[in-house]
Amino acid sequence: MLKLIEGLLKGRAHEATAEFRNHLRQTRSKTPPLSMELVAAADSTWLETPAVKDLIVRLAGIGFELAGVVTVQGNDKVAMAGFVAPQHRVFATVPRTGDKAFVSFMSRFSDGSAIEFSNMPAPFEPPRPDWLTHRREVGASVEGLWTTFLTARPSKETVATPIDGFGLANMENYSRYQEWLSERGGATREELAARFKAIGKLPSGKEGDEFLKMARSDEVERSLCNWWRLQKETPAPLDAVLDSLIIIHDELSPDLLINAYWCGSNDFKVKETDLAQGRPREAFARVVSERGGKLRKVLEKNTPLEADFYLPS
Repeated sequence: MLKLIEGLLKGRAHEATAEFRNHLRQTRSKTPPLSMELVAAADSTWLETPAVKDLIVRLAGIGFELAGVVTVQGNDKVAMAGFVAPQHRVFATVPRTGDKAFVSFMSRFSDGSAIEFSNMPAPFEPPRPDWLTHRREVGASVEGLWTTFLTARPSKETVATPIDGFGLANMENYSRYQEWLSERGGATREELAARFKAIGKLPSGKEGDEFLKMARSDEVERSLCNWWRLQKETPAPLDAVLDSLIIIHDELSPDLLINAYWCGSNDFKVKETDLAQGRPREAFARVVSERGGKLRKVLEKNTPLEADFYLPS
């Protein structure tokens, strides 16, 4: 009877591991790229819509010149027009948004900081790094937003943005933001809750708690995959270890820890209770050591969010 029970438990562990491994693969496959390439847009007819034409005239009236219309390489659904006011060292972005037109103004400073004001509405605010001051003035006119922006902009050395530098500036900002996200471990649970609540996808009660638990776990998983990509010395490129890499951090609950251990080691004699004592990273390292080192730690992240990276021995 004991062997039968052990067999059933092992079978369940195998099933849980298969599900967890598949979930990891799908989650990691959605890791955002660390960089994007902006290319000239094939279609710029949307600039001729009345709202956008009016906005362009207003931008010209305050000293902006068209710097080009770009799209993300491989994703032509995303398009934006760039404008530069060289004399003010400011660039403006007008995204393609249908029959409405919105604008954002940005200046970058020599100390690495930046300021951005936008009049475009948004259902939620994404996390912002300390180096970026962002302000949303929904409903503000182009002229009103411009005046507010110039008044609020700090009086420190700005970085010039030439007419042909609009695309490069945006690509640099994107990469820097993704690096910041990978370092902090992505959006926090609270930030994710605000995002999913704003778009009507946050369940209530215990279901919502479980939803956010997995959403945060997936967020960390993707951000730390990008952190791995950013390191100069790793045992292998991420794509080569995508299915075998185990990432452990202190926000993991015992049920996720045990699935991670089973997934990496195929050692099903370890139970969830073995990983329930102490900090998750310490508990995981202890079990790995006690069970004969079926996993080996190959990389360690010592800045928040701290994490350990394991591969099979």
